[in-house]
Amino acid sequence: MFRLRRAISCLAAAGGLAFASAGCGQASVCQGPLPEPGATIKGPVLHVVDGETLCVAQGFDPSTWVPLQVAGAHGPAVTKPALMAVAFGKDAVCKVESVTDGRAVAACTVEERPLAALLQQPDVLRAAGDWR
Repeated sequence: MFRLRRAISCLAAAGGLAFASAGCGQASVCQGPLPEPGATIKGPVLHVVDGETLCVAQGFDPSTWVPLQVAGAHGPAVTKPALMAVAFGKDAVCKVESVTDGRAVAACTVEERPLAALLQQPDVLRAAGDWR
């Protein structure tokens, strides 16, 4: 029960609420193992680190959440709120393209649509304002 309660608290923290007493600060979010190139990672996006990095959960515990840099997610319009608007809480399928300097870069899809392309759509940029 404690693990479930902690996972729920960490999910809330990942969504932007601070629960210092939950014992799951930023350092514990997205601590899953670094995947190998060619691996496919599937699961819900439960944390967005910045405008180009998200975490795909492989279980309730943040130690199983895999951090991935979204391939092609670059430019001034690619922000954390934009990535939140298109990916947070949704199932992602990510194919790891490369691993460099401890970061896995992956081509990801959400709802069978390429995430990098979604991040460039004007309606997504408008929706990003809701995540601020």
